[in-house]
Amino acid sequence: MKKAGWKQKKTAVLCGLALLAMSGALLGGCGKGVQSNQDSAVNPSYPEGIDSDKDWEKWREYMDNNEVDPSFIEEQADFVFTTARELLAAREENLVYSPTSLYYALALAASGTEGETAEELYRFLGTKDRENAEENAGKLYRTLYCDNSIGQLRIATSLWVGRDLELKKAFLKTASEQFYASIHNVDFSDEKTGAEMGKWVQENTKGTIAPEIKTDSQQLMHLMNTIYFYDEWIDRFSESKTKKGDFHLADGTAVETDFMNAAFGSHGYSEGEGYVRSALGLKESGSMVFVLPDEGVSIDSFLESPDRLREALESGESHMGEVVFKVPKFTSDSRSDIKEMMMKLGITRIFEDGDFSGMTEQKDIFISSITQNGHIGIDEKGVEASAFTDITYAGAALPDGRAEMILDRPFLYGIKKNGVWLFIGICDNPV
Repeated sequence: MKKAGWKQKKTAVLCGLALLAMSGALLGGCGKGVQSNQDSAVNPSYPEGIDSDKDWEKWREYMDNNEVDPSFIEEQADFVFTTARELLAAREENLVYSPTSLYYALALAASGTEGETAEELYRFLGTKDRENAEENAGKLYRTLYCDNSIGQLRIATSLWVGRDLELKKAFLKTASEQFYASIHNVDFSDEKTGAEMGKWVQENTKGTIAPEIKTDSQQLMHLMNTIYFYDEWIDRFSESKTKKGDFHLADGTAVETDFMNAAFGSHGYSEGEGYVRSALGLKESGSMVFVLPDEGVSIDSFLESPDRLREALESGESHMGEVVFKVPKFTSDSRSDIKEMMMKLGITRIFEDGDFSGMTEQKDIFISSITQNGHIGIDEKGVEASAFTDITYAGAALPDGRAEMILDRPFLYGIKKNGVWLFIGICDNPV
């Protein structure tokens, strides 16, 4: 392990997550061990983003050509719920986490590793092998991408490469074709570089995240990923029904906030040990899932294990009936130390003596930090966040029960789309 006084160059990987936009890059003119022109940037070429409402047949063909292996989604489950459980359990108050953003950042980093470093990282990602990870990551990117007048789901990746680092052609090709990454050749000793990186994050998250990024001459590269999501409820909340009410905190005190109110005569919900769960459909085929603990059940009981968290978000006995929603309007921002979480889970090689020979010939490289910023906001119109959910909206059927989603105490939520958990979070306090 490198000691604290070690003075040689190091890589710093920063994963910034928030309401984001999907981006990609075509990297050209780079041979093995050669960078593109200094002080230049190669920007992404986005997927076509076909609107199914305007050309269903063309959209269907596009989706069929980019069909993701179902086993790839299932294999990510351990990664999704293990990381979510660790981060949510360590939160101070209110946390929104995007496993999708972290996966894309780490999968791209993994494509530049070899040997035991690659084995450890791909095992952590829950992926069979490098080829499977890269191919399905590209297909998933293209099927998730959405940018129209109603909804947006854009994932952006960028490589900020210092003057002293030469990247291999194969790594750049993967970054371009499967991860849609832009490349920026910069001088980390110039204080303007950090400002430019912060501006990139702000632009790709539509101003929801504006980090202050510090750079120095010891840094070799920043790998950054953002995810921006916006969609509208299929059934909007009526602003006239939004009322003030008390939200009861875990310590027994209460805060006043605005609650949105709606009721559905025939709507899907699930009940499990200590919780009731229901989802609100979004116009671009996703949904936002809400998990309400039973009275007297702590929200942290869902974090006892990754399996318990998954049970709360995906399992339970399904019903169709009357569902009453009382949902607080809220905005939440959070920051997570991903490196600390990964080290705790035993993923250490990339932070100490990793093999990055798939990325560069340069030796003595390690990742110094991985962080993630998250943002989510919901109101009567829809959801804006650094993650997304895909849950099919339940069709009408004869009601067989009733559920009250009165979210006036800490609750769990997620956003899912195409079987992928874009965001998972806990609202401890909406104010």
